[in-house]
Amino acid sequence: MRRLNGVLTLVALATLPSALLPAGFGPMAPAVAQAQDALSLVKQAAKNYANDVRGVVAFRSVSESRINAPMINQTIRSTTFTVQKDGIPVKVIMERIVTNGKEASAEELSKQSTKTTATYQEGKGFFKAPYDLRYMDAYTFKLESCSDCAPGTTAIRFTSAIKDDQHGTGTMILDEAMRVREVRYSPNAYPPNVTSGVLSLVRDEVGKGMVAVRNIKVDYQGAMGPLKGSFVMNLSNEGFRRYASVDEAIAQAKAP
Repeated sequence: MRRLNGVLTLVALATLPSALLPAGFGPMAPAVAQAQDALSLVKQAAKNYANDVRGVVAFRSVSESRINAPMINQTIRSTTFTVQKDGIPVKVIMERIVTNGKEASAEELSKQSTKTTATYQEGKGFFKAPYDLRYMDAYTFKLESCSDCAPGTTAIRFTSAIKDDQHGTGTMILDEAMRVREVRYSPNAYPPNVTSGVLSLVRDEVGKGMVAVRNIKVDYQGAMGPLKGSFVMNLSNEGFRRYASVDEAIAQAKAP
């Protein structure tokens, strides 16, 4: 009976004009309500993300980047094998790097592999995504209008006060199943000599019951004194597969 009375009280309160409600029962401020709605959606997306990246997953990345500046013009093509555990890179093997047509040596590939892996193992070098339960406390969220989004999708703006290159400000797009499909953001700290830029991530079905980043595009603008330049990169991930262990995944890579 007490529980029923409580339910009836809530129903009655819901039907009262806001002016008649006692203190503490007034309508929630729009900004606060919007933030809570956005946070609720992101939490659902974060649970789906955790399931997508659980365990050991490996994939191969093929990228092409271009540096255009008055004294530097480079085209770099690379192939990389990455092993992740619960979404965090734990081993990177550089299989091929070609800079302006020149192939990197086996020794150079090995050194770059070791350096990149060490950076990840230190907890650096990767985006601490706002839809990752481990990092979402560093962000605030609000719903955002999106005129060109697909029907049934939701746009959510995210911001972080942490001024480093692993956090950023931007927008994520959720599909009807509450999975992150697109992310567009600017990091809160850029690499040296970069003055502005945007990263775009597209997440797609990459296997049964698995959604992951299929494509990354980077568009940076920079300057060194009066000299200006740009850096653009297009990276595609492919061959996603789950493994029982990190060692099993590494065994599938092409050793440099």
